[in-house]
Amino acid sequence: MKYFCGTNNNYQRKNISIMEKGTKIILTIIIVVVFIGLSAVVTGIRNDAGAATPGIFGIILFAALIGGLRAVWKKDKDENQ
Repeated sequence: MKYFCGTNNNYQRKNISIMEKGTKIILTIIIVVVFIGLSAVVTGIRNDAGAATPGIFGIILFAALIGGLRAVWKKDKDENQ
């Protein structure tokens, strides 16, 4: 997110990070813990039903894990400029 600040007609561009690195690390840990918990639940339910693997629900959970982590660690396109 970009904010403009300055006095008179002398504007400077400031980049203000929406999430700091520490926040991203904590959020990553939370996402991984939730993924492990949900995987255990899905695997347990599938084992009770007689299946040996998590199946399609496991694949969906794994895709959600990857999508969540990519969303947290996504960088702005203008960050390098």
